[in-house]
Amino acid sequence: MKSESTTKRQVMRNPYFDFLRGIAILMVVGIHTYPGNHNLTGPVSEVVQLVLINIFNCAVPLFLAISGYFLAKKKLTTWIDCREFWKKQIPVVYIPCLIFSLPWFITSCISMSWGGIFANTLNFFLCGYSVYYFIALIIECYLLAPVLVRHNNVTTLILTIIISLSATLMAEYTRFYLGVELPLLLRGSCPVLLIFFYIGIFLSRHSRNYSLWIPISLMVTGIILGLLQMQYIRETFAISAQGQKITLYLFDAGVILFCMSQKCESAYRANPINRLILYIGEISFGIYFTHVYLIYIADRFFPAMRENWIILWLFSLILTMLIIMAVKKIAPVYAKKYLGYR
Repeated sequence: MKSESTTKRQVMRNPYFDFLRGIAILMVVGIHTYPGNHNLTGPVSEVVQLVLINIFNCAVPLFLAISGYFLAKKKLTTWIDCREFWKKQIPVVYIPCLIFSLPWFITSCISMSWGGIFANTLNFFLCGYSVYYFIALIIECYLLAPVLVRHNNVTTLILTIIISLSATLMAEYTRFYLGVELPLLLRGSCPVLLIFFYIGIFLSRHSRNYSLWIPISLMVTGIILGLLQMQYIRETFAISAQGQKITLYLFDAGVILFCMSQKCESAYRANPINRLILYIGEISFGIYFTHVYLIYIADRFFPAMRENWIILWLFSLILTMLIIMAVKKIAPVYAKKYLGYR
């Protein structure tokens, strides 16, 4: 028999949003296994490549919006509420990050001076290894959540837009005009991506039954402007233009509004494919931590796999899922508490 708390969690859980998490983590694995220019040549293929990169890059904004949407439903009105929320929620994401960062930390510290070890120690505790910057980002959002939830209105929405656009412009100026490549911890920090977290909060208490032409218009406009900006950057600065850019905020916002609309949620059906994606969404946190190691193994021992994007994508995803299922079966409590295998 299921416990009362388990039943309550299942009632509160929305399968459609787990489905969205599944879509988002598929895009995360997709962007990390993407071969770049290896397989695509010619102007048409280049445009296709740039469009795919931009689409995949909206995964993190979508994850943030979903997190904001559900956090806004929590009681965070008093200091005790906030303290209990932080005490419970932050270790859930931080402890697995430290454990999965440990191999990177050890290998980085080998044969290093004390100064290098100190820098790596900071990197370790700040979630700076591999793609784990997202953990630092979500912790920053957790810390700001009580204030943002309390001021869930249009004024705060405009303020978060200004903050994110200003931070992104500064990051772009630093990279493209000063030639300084900022670490992911700064390029993916809370000020840069705050707007997407707040969109989720905003939607939690406002109608999601809007016309789909609004997000579709934002997506089309954003992808066109994003392609134009990427082309300008490549021609002007002769460097890669991948990653979050100010023009793509329109596209990312459009994707979030489209996916989180009431119309799309109502259209969701539990067919076999959607149930598979839903399950992937349920274990997306574990996939996020683990898949980078599978990609590393593939690059190290099967370098030819890097030339075939679909094969590397499926290899990383399927093997990661099998590992998560096996560990959850063998040690479910430890898997959930220390590895993020929920």
